[in-house]
Amino acid sequence: MKTGSAAWAAYGARGQTRREHLVELQDVYAFEVFTLEHRQHAIDRLVEVALLIDKGMVLAESLVADLRARKILLPPVGVIERVCAEALTRANRRIYNTLAGSLDVGHRERLDALLERKDNGSQTWLAWLRLPPGKPNSRHVLEHIDRLEKLRELRLPDGVDRLVHQNRLLKIAREGAHMTTGDLAKFETQRRYATMVALVMEAIATVTDEIIDLHDRVIIRLMAVAKLARLQAWHIRDETYAAALAELVNAQHQEPFAAHWGDGTTSSSDGNDSVLVAALKQPGMSTRNMGPSPDG
Repeated sequence: MKTGSAAWAAYGARGQTRREHLVELQDVYAFEVFTLEHRQHAIDRLVEVALLIDKGMVLAESLVADLRARKILLPPVGVIERVCAEALTRANRRIYNTLAGSLDVGHRERLDALLERKDNGSQTWLAWLRLPPGKPNSRHVLEHIDRLEKLRELRLPDGVDRLVHQNRLLKIAREGAHMTTGDLAKFETQRRYATMVALVMEAIATVTDEIIDLHDRVIIRLMAVAKLARLQAWHIRDETYAAALAELVNAQHQEPFAAHWGDGTTSSSDGNDSVLVAALKQPGMSTRNMGPSPDG
């Protein structure tokens, strides 16, 4: 073009030049502009991804990768955010409808009963089911077994936890665990039942694991107590105590220094005891608190 390099700084200064060259690049490389049709296609595709995971960054990265693979020019960031939000909303709605749609009238009535207060009126059934296991003892094990029986009485459809991806089911259960009974009652019908199903399925797994853990800890504790009792009984018996004492006496008698004290019937303290008793027998000294002297 026989143009100096300094002219490059002025390239694209005119808006018309930029638009014309952009159109030429689109024609050369077969790029497409993001349209409403592309938007709908992107939402439909992202819904399938959102059924597996609900992280916005993952959805955005999937959308950008798909547009680039199809040679579609990326829209503004705001458009990408709205597309991801719409896809996530539709995926959530589909999940709620799937879980709630598997329930019959009886299932829904039993789930609604969990939001009511127990007979004593201190807490709801759902709050009672969420209580931690407590210390490892038989009473807490029985209480947790009662919770598991209450959960099983709901008799939810078999395989309901496999109707949606486990990541989404666990996410719904965790969100529901941070909500009060009043918050759950305010949910839209399908979302409320879907959340209750997720909570119940998660509670069944959690309570079962906690019962097994409580049982193991109780058994370990009982075994430890029994072992201590057996060891205590073994060492405290008269025959074992006498045998152990004899072993100590024999071991001491085998020491070279023990030969200075004869056959072991006397000790170094015997002489001190005799001197002290003799001193106390002086006039004015009382020996009523003293034991018998070695010589009787």
